[in-house]
Amino acid sequence: MEIDFNSIKYLEEAVDAKQHKLIIAGIKKSWEDCLEKNQQIFDCKILSARWIENTSALAIFEDCYEDIFDNTPRNVIEVKYSIWITSDRKGVWAPEQICRITNTMYLYKYSNDAEYPYAIDYIDEIEHETLEGGIESTQLSEEGVLELLASLENGTSAEILAEIKPEELPDNLHPKVRELHGKLHTNFLKEEAEYEESMLERKRMVLEFSEKTYYSEHVITLPSKHENFYFDIELLYAEGCNESSELQITAFSPYTDHRSKRYPIWKQAVKIPSVKIEDASRYLQDWIENTANLDLIRIFQFQSRIDDENKQSR
Repeated sequence: MEIDFNSIKYLEEAVDAKQHKLIIAGIKKSWEDCLEKNQQIFDCKILSARWIENTSALAIFEDCYEDIFDNTPRNVIEVKYSIWITSDRKGVWAPEQICRITNTMYLYKYSNDAEYPYAIDYIDEIEHETLEGGIESTQLSEEGVLELLASLENGTSAEILAEIKPEELPDNLHPKVRELHGKLHTNFLKEEAEYEESMLERKRMVLEFSEKTYYSEHVITLPSKHENFYFDIELLYAEGCNESSELQITAFSPYTDHRSKRYPIWKQAVKIPSVKIEDASRYLQDWIENTANLDLIRIFQFQSRIDDENKQSR
């Protein structure tokens, strides 16, 4: 049996605010149960809500919905609404792909003690329009725009949106979405720069040494792996003294012949237990084979780089 909607009789009494609130919550819950995981609701608005005379509602619906509509008159509301959800279109970075659906629903009044409707007790629903587009074309409300912006900022597409260059954005992008992109993109560039700086600092700290060494008198020359730095580790013996309690580390820049060094980059003295001259060679060899001592050279080298950068920035 075809329903004759023209025979519906409306009442003058307005649907109160509480019913509006419950209906919107019920519509959202019904849609949430049908949406995919990557979809969400941005807003839901009631365009019109009207009471239907009970006998009028019973007359047009009871033959079609005998299983849910008994012969006892029940309060029925006709609600025309629009709901804005994530579009099915591909391209997660496109932030304005919104779908607006407008339908009319016939439903029973919520009970006076209803606090949160987990399902709408509806009788029938008529589909009117489905429109896909952007914020402006779908007429998304201010509240909906804020919901969309929060979704973009905290959702899975935020990282993709942040990496997009400003010149790659659509010309007709909504100003608030463009403003959000600017914020995300600025943070992205900042984090990228901080990451590159941290990697640079790591590279500064990673000083690898060559396996070959050069020994001369009380000095061992230790080249870096790529031979871009040379380090002299020397036991300092005073004239006439056959014991040393001080080790001097001197860093040099690259040179073509290890016997003709350039000016030193830095020097550091390290106090050590006394070492006799006859034990110097063995002691120095043991010293550079100690990982902790190599780490000490790395620290001196790193600090030298920092000091040099600070001087240049002044």
